[in-house]
Amino acid sequence: MCWGKALGELHQATEGYKAAARPTWKDHLAMVSEYLPATEQTAQLALSELQEQLTRLSINEGNYGLIHFDFELDNTVWNGEKVGIIDFDDCANYWFVADIAFALRDLFDDSAEKVELQNESFKNFIAGYRQVKEVTQKDLELIPMFLRLHNLITFAKLQRALGTDEARNEQGWLEELRKKLSLKMRIYLNGFSRNA
Repeated sequence: MCWGKALGELHQATEGYKAAARPTWKDHLAMVSEYLPATEQTAQLALSELQEQLTRLSINEGNYGLIHFDFELDNTVWNGEKVGIIDFDDCANYWFVADIAFALRDLFDDSAEKVELQNESFKNFIAGYRQVKEVTQKDLELIPMFLRLHNLITFAKLQRALGTDEARNEQGWLEELRKKLSLKMRIYLNGFSRNA
């Protein structure tokens, strides 16, 4: 509950704050569009669908503002039940519920299909969040979409970082990392296919 409450407090503090120097969801979609090769048709379709869905969402002071974007447990410092927040380098202007989705992506194995709003850990997180900030059931139902968005952003960044599949003369650890990241990309692509 404390973890969810800390995120609620952060969102309450940033409600209505417009950070001009921080990216928005539109900037992230533009970056994805730039990084995705035309041959990645499944990811291109996911981009198009997400763009359409996000454009239809309402934006108001209560549901949109500066979010952390990476509010996982490794970006918190605990002192008893008090939670300190670190690593704001990815913060962006988004819907607050997106931050909930991004924070809990490990809970659902990075898979929009595995999102279970009745999961006890999820319910405890939301109960803590609601101690300080309201989030509607309708907003919570957007979590799978925002998880797909996060996966697409990550996929595009990995696509750019890994480049082509041409043979390389790499050290063993780097070759293993490349294989691991390529596998993660295939998992994301499979998820985009199932949600198409």
